[in-house]
Amino acid sequence: MAAIWVVSDAKPGHLNQSLGLAEALIRARPDWAVELLPPLAYRDLLRLGLGRPGSRALPSAPPQFILCAGHATHLTTLLLARHSGAASVVMMRPSLPLRWFDYALLPRHDQPPRRAAVLQTEGALNRLQPGVKTPRSGTILLGGPSRHYHWQQPALLAKIAALVQSDPRQWVLSGSRRTPPATLEAIAQLNLSNLTLCPLAAQPAGWLVEQLAHSEQCWVSCDSVSMAYEALTAGCQTGLLALSPTRANNRLGRGIDWLRERGRIAWFDGDRPPRLPPAQPLAEADRAAAWLLQQLACSP
Repeated sequence: MAAIWVVSDAKPGHLNQSLGLAEALIRARPDWAVELLPPLAYRDLLRLGLGRPGSRALPSAPPQFILCAGHATHLTTLLLARHSGAASVVMMRPSLPLRWFDYALLPRHDQPPRRAAVLQTEGALNRLQPGVKTPRSGTILLGGPSRHYHWQQPALLAKIAALVQSDPRQWVLSGSRRTPPATLEAIAQLNLSNLTLCPLAAQPAGWLVEQLAHSEQCWVSCDSVSMAYEALTAGCQTGLLALSPTRANNRLGRGIDWLRERGRIAWFDGDRPPRLPPAQPLAEADRAAAWLLQQLACSP
């Protein structure tokens, strides 16, 4: 049995990307297996670089691809690929030279180079899959302070209140690790009868995947483009709650502009929420998996 090795630094965002691609590959090749590995210790990296076995046993199933996301995973991936003969696949722009990796899957907003071994993706890959939508359901997801956008709490609260009061559907609001507790407390004090707060830290693993899979609509604060792409992938009608950028033409803003220009998302930047566009589910992980398998079939 062949395998897909995933080198993981255990950061949720990075693991979400790697497992999203790995699971898409498994959907195409159900006879393969997925193996998770942490980055190798420095001593094992050195031994592997010298062509010697490390102190830690590796999975017995030979890999076809070794996937990685996050700077701490890059060197381990490259050395394991050389040791095993598998193809190395990096997601997000690496700190090491791009040409060292066999394949790269890079989001559009990172402006990837045009190369045969580089696939431009619409946003970061993720594990989301569309589910059966619950009628009249909605989700609001908040990020938090970031280097790309000012966290304008009063304006954000006004948008949330306008959105929930103008649409009587049942809304669920959740935050992220970056969401200030004061923001969630202020939202609770709005006393909106059709809004339920579900702090992400208090939810079981996999809660957000299920929530988005079954939610008809989703609004996301624009500092968290990754959650917007998750909502799109889950087949939600998706909108962004506008915040002021810290500087013009930031890379996340470029990705947002691309989505707005194509009618993929709504942009709430006034007093009244705009109409959401019809759901147009993304399937970037499956597209990337199909591309990689085609590259594998064409390789000598």
